Amino acid sequence: MKIARPRLSFLFFLVFPVLFSILLMTGCGQGTMTSNPKPMPGPTPPPAVTNPNNFVYVTVNDTSTIAGLKIDPSGNVSAIAGSPFPAPEGPVGLARTQDFVFVGSAGLLPLTVDKSVITTFRLDQTTGAITQVAVTHSLFPYNLAVDPSGRFLYSNGVAVFSIGTNGQLTALPGSPFGGASSLDDMQGRLVFHSSGKFLYSNGWSSGHNSSPSAIFASVDPASGVPSNGQMLGPLTLNLAITSSGKFMVAADWEAGVQNGICTYTLDPVTGAPSGAVLGGQPVTPVVCAGAGEFVMDLAVNPGDSFVATAGNSGVSMFRLSNGSLSPAAGSPFAASSSLSLLNFSRDGMYLFAAGPVNPGPPGEVTIFRVDAANGTLIPAPGSPFALNGQPFRVLP
Repeated sequence: MKIARPRLSFLFFLVFPVLFSILLMTGCGQGTMTSNPKPMPGPTPPPAVTNPNNFVYVTVNDTSTIAGLKIDPSGNVSAIAGSPFPAPEGPVGLARTQDFVFVGSAGLLPLTVDKSVITTFRLDQTTGAITQVAVTHSLFPYNLAVDPSGRFLYSNGVAVFSIGTNGQLTALPGSPFGGASSLDDMQGRLVFHSSGKFLYSNGWSSGHNSSPSAIFASVDPASGVPSNGQMLGPLTLNLAITSSGKFMVAADWEAGVQNGICTYTLDPVTGAPSGAVLGGQPVTPVVCAGAGEFVMDLAVNPGDSFVATAGNSGVSMFRLSNGSLSPAAGSPFAASSSLSLLNFSRDGMYLFAAGPVNPGPPGEVTIFRVDAANGTLIPAPGSPFALNGQPFRVLP
């Protein structure tokens, strides 16, 4: 069985992560003209994660802490009481449900298996404070994701855990599933389709030097088991899936847009980008747009109306309409440092941007207010917020 292993290309993805999974409610059942039975109800989906106080968490690797920030009703940024919160050595991966925050740690270089753990923290919905409740061993959990149902936690490899009501994690039988096709190559950020049926990431094909590509896999929403991992054509460093599940947005090296992004239509049945030929062959983008500089990270807002990209000079904003991209008014928007991480708040009102890109002085988080009409970004009062080390993930 293959297992995920650290390598230079793997570490490269630590500073180029993207997480948005919005629940798509579906029903099932139908009647007949002769018997007219009562339709069988479909499964009741859990509520989507809400974040009314706009808490945001940042894993700070070199100081082994988690920074917690909050935004008050007036838009002012401040630290959550008790922040920064201590974490096991070398925190990187970050995911959450409504009640718990999960942090993946791998130790500081040199990496060691005994320090590779996922820590569960209980989240206080009123104050935003987090308290450690459990620690689970997992091999190098650089990237974490919770499925749309909130029942399973995924890590690189692909390791899958069921999430207990007390936050305890239990590995599924057969986990990690990295020995199945290209699942072992899912080294970048793990991103779910809103249906919960498909999982996307990016990485390098195992066994030889190759270009970074998009990867996707099927997932059984009932059991949580992933399968049929397949590497696709787009030369991709990071990607996001729209909340509607209709499009993939990727920072591509295709079609001469090394400093830009492309959108791809997703097949609702297979989950593959339109025109995809499996095995690393090119697929056909809907449209591509230049960002003017190397794209370190990207994010799509919850309403699927804007795409943000991060780079050395700040944030570029694009309007997204039926897969088409166009620059937002006033874009790009400057930041006080180079940026490597992006995430929209769950209500779409704010954009969280963290950096700098390269190790050096302590990092910072810039919080922008997003104009819902035109995509203009306005720094929130109190922003940027200084960190006590280098940021690796940012999550509302």
